[in-house]
This record gives sequence, structure tokens and C-alpha cells, in this order.
Amino acid sequence: MQEIPTLNKFQLSSTVANWICNDYFYLMKHSENESCIDPSKFTQLLLLIINKQITTVAGKKILGIIHRESQKCPLEIAKENGFISNASSRESFEQMVQDLVMDSQYEKQRLQYKKGGKYVNKIHKFFVGKIMQKTKGIWEPDLVHHVLKLILERLR
Repeated sequence: MQEIPTLNKFQLSSTVANWICNDYFYLMKHSENESCIDPSKFTQLLLLIINKQITTVAGKKILGIIHRESQKCPLEIAKENGFISNASSRESFEQMVQDLVMDSQYEKQRLQYKKGGKYVNKIHKFFVGKIMQKTKGIWEPDLVHHVLKLILERLR
């Protein structure tokens, strides 16, 4: 069983309530299939999200898969679809960010970043958007910002 991280009771209860009221009920309302999701699998999914093993975007995708294929557990689905990061995938993620930033089509953005000034934040956000687009949002935004910041700082 996974441990619940140190969150205050409000954060934990609001996360669970949001997932039930928004995502779970939306899925049930717009589904042709009236089967419910096993509560233990829904709990496992929430623990993956709360423990930041997967992003909320990945969680929503997994919830849909659980609803269609109820025999699989969330962790198994996350691993099969590459939603869980590990050391080797983190290294490949960093390399992908490096390759994206150094792509010749972004020469103008790199030069603007090197100059500094008021466009530094805009360039950072531009690359965050490109990374999220390329990875389909499966990486934790904090990690994306951290890795991108390290790579962009090497340019200066």
C-alpha cells in the first residue's frame, strides 16, 4: 500500500473531492457504459496523483482507461503507457528537452534568451508550451520548469 504524503487535511480532501465531483461524475454522465469504477482502483489512482508519480493529465487518461478496461490497475496502466517516470526516462526527458531547445527552428528564441531582458520569461513559457505539447503533458510541470531552467541557463 502506498503512503499518503504529508498534505494538510484540506489539500487532501479537496483533491479527492475535485476528482470525484469533476472527473468521476463527468465520466459517468457522458458514458454509455453505466458500470462504476472499483473504489480501490479509484483510490490507487488518487494515490498516484497525490504522490506525484503521475500528473493530473495522465490521471484523467488512466481514469478513462480504467472505465473501459476495468480489469487493469492504475499502476499497471501508468507503466504500460509511460506515465510513470523513472531514472532512465528522466534522462531521456532531459535529452529531449535539450534537443528541443537546440533545434534549429528555435534559433531566434535562443538568441533572445541569451540577450536577456524582458523576454526571458516569455521565452521560458514558450519552451514549456513546446515541451508539454511534445510530451502530451505527462511530465510534472515543476520538473519541466526545473529541467528547462537548467538547460536555458547553460546558454548564457
